[in-house]
Amino acid sequence: MMKRGIKTQVEREELVGRLLTGLPAQIISNGIAHAGRIEKFSGNIMTFLIPVVKDFSPQMIMMVHGEVPSGELYDLTCEFQWFFRISQDDKRLLLGLEITGPSEINFKM
Repeated sequence: MMKRGIKTQVEREELVGRLLTGLPAQIISNGIAHAGRIEKFSGNIMTFLIPVVKDFSPQMIMMVHGEVPSGELYDLTCEFQWFFRISQDDKRLLLGLEITGPSEINFKM
């Protein structure tokens, strides 16, 4: 297994270009992992959807961890920007995150 840090904006954009919307992932905030999914990318901003859980507390710097269908693992360092509840009846939160890096991708060999 090889590790490689993403160091440039171009490398981040290449990774983001390979990721799919609706990709299952985990967001780690205050040391607690929460299952959810990446909804959309726009430049270095992503939206992330999670179920409303009472122990979720967004912190300024969070990690997003997951695996793309090709088997590549990724850890994205993100800065929290905003969140809102989808609707009163919907038990999910939509988070806005800025990908700041450095991040790591573990390529399966």
